[in-house]
Amino acid sequence: MKSLAILSLVFLPLISIGDREQIRAFHEAWVAAGFDVELQSEAILSLKGADSDEVVRILVKILGAKEIPFSVEDAITEVLGTLKSEPAVRRLAKEVRSHSRWQARVIIAKALRLLRNPLALEGLHKGLKHPRWAVRSAVVGAIGATRSKDSIEVLIKQLKKEDGRVAGEIHKALRRITGKNMAHLEEWQTWWKWAKEKFEVPPTKTSKPRPVVDPGNTVTKSIYGEVISKKLIFVIDISESMKVVLTDGPDRGLSRMQIMKRELTRAVLWALPEKAEFNVIAYATDVLPWKKELVESTQKNRDAACAWVERLERSGETNVMAALDVALSEKDIDTIYFLSDGSPSIGRITNVQEILNDVRKQNGARNVVINTIALLGGDGKLYKLVEAKPMARSFLKDLASQNEGTFTAFE
Repeated sequence: MKSLAILSLVFLPLISIGDREQIRAFHEAWVAAGFDVELQSEAILSLKGADSDEVVRILVKILGAKEIPFSVEDAITEVLGTLKSEPAVRRLAKEVRSHSRWQARVIIAKALRLLRNPLALEGLHKGLKHPRWAVRSAVVGAIGATRSKDSIEVLIKQLKKEDGRVAGEIHKALRRITGKNMAHLEEWQTWWKWAKEKFEVPPTKTSKPRPVVDPGNTVTKSIYGEVISKKLIFVIDISESMKVVLTDGPDRGLSRMQIMKRELTRAVLWALPEKAEFNVIAYATDVLPWKKELVESTQKNRDAACAWVERLERSGETNVMAALDVALSEKDIDTIYFLSDGSPSIGRITNVQEILNDVRKQNGARNVVINTIALLGGDGKLYKLVEAKPMARSFLKDLASQNEGTFTAFE
C-alpha cells in the first residue's frame, strides 16, 4: 500500500474549490498514515462529502493494489457509495466494467448498490459479461437495488446463462424490481413479453418471495432454508455441547446432534441437484472434512455423505476459526452453510470480533456467502455446561450479515 502514498494532484484545478481542499487534506493524511491501516481508513473516510470524479480516480487507483486491508475496502465502498454527481457516477460505471482487477469490480459494484443511480446501469449491464461469478453476483445486486425497467430484459436474458447462486440472485433482483413472484425462467419470459409495453416499476414494498425452483436450484424446507448454490460446503458442529436435549416443542426429546443430522441428511443433502458440487466439514476441537475437495452430488456421493454424517460422534470443544479456515481454503465455493450451537472456545482465534475480522480478510472480494444457523435449543445447565447463547446468537448473526448471508436461529 505504501506505493500509493503519493497520488497525483494534477486534476485538482478542474474541480470545485471545496472538493479541492478536501482532496488536498486527504493526500496529506494518506501520506502521514504510512502503513497504519486504521489511519489509511480514516484518511479515505475524510473524502466523504467531496463529490467529483477525482474522488473516484483516487480510490480506484488504491483498488489497483495487489492486497488491500478489508477496513480500507470498507472505507472505499462507503465513500464511493455517497457520490451523486454525474461525472463521478459515470466514472464508476466505466470502472465496474473495465477495471483490470476483478476484486476492484466487486467493491465498485457494492458501492453502486448503495448509490442506486440509473446513470450506472449501462456499465452494470456490461459488467454481467465478466467471467468471474463473484463479479456478476455483485453486479446483479447493484442492478436489483437500482430498480429500473431497463434492467428487466437484461436480467431475464442473463438468467438463461446462469445457474446456482447467481441464478438465484437474478430471481431476487427481478422480484425486487418488478414486485412479481415468478419462480421459473419461462414465467419471467412469458410475463415480460406481455407486460413490457405498459409496465412501470412499482413503489418499494416488502413481499414474501416464492421459492426458486428454476433448473439448477434447490428448495428445502429446513433450518437451512433455500439452497441455490451449486458449489457449497456445509460446516457442522459436533462438539460435546451438541448432546443437549430439547425439553419442549415438536423436537422435544431430541438432542441438538440428532436434529443436525436429520436436517442435513434429509432436508439438504438429499435435495441437492446432481450437477452441484459440495462437501461437508465437521468440527469440534479439530476439523474433520468428509472429502479433501468438492465432489459432484451424484446419488452415490449423497448416500456416502449421509452415511458419514450419521456415523459422526460428538466430542471436544468449539473450534470455529479452524472450521472457517478450512472451508474458506476451498477456492471453488461460492456459499458456506455454517452451523454451531455455541461461541468459540478453542483455536487459533477465540475472540468473536477477531474471528469476524479474520473472515472478512480471507473472504474480501471473493464474495463467498456465509449463511449461519444457531442451533440453541435445550438447556446446557442441565448438563453442567456454561453457555453464552446471546453471544453465540450475536456472533453468528454478524458472521452472516458481514458476508452477504442469512442467519437462522433454531431454539
